[in-house]
Amino acid sequence: MKNHAAYSHIVNSHEEDIDKNVVKSIRDYNLLKQAKDMMKQLQPIGDALDQLQGDKVSIADACEAWIELQSSTVLEPVLG
Repeated sequence: MKNHAAYSHIVNSHEEDIDKNVVKSIRDYNLLKQAKDMMKQLQPIGDALDQLQGDKVSIADACEAWIELQSSTVLEPVLG
């Protein structure tokens, strides 16, 4: 997503050389929006995983991370 503007520029400059499905995907605004939403949802999960991979992590740390994830407003659409 960071490179979407660059990809769009490449597609606009070389559209005839690029597979039509790739061009369609790059230009699909809904796909970009869905990818951004997914990144927002996955960020807290990634942060929790990073924290829990330490050498001195306890079960209590894992429980705390789980509770934080369950109360995350970003994950409400997924958790229901």
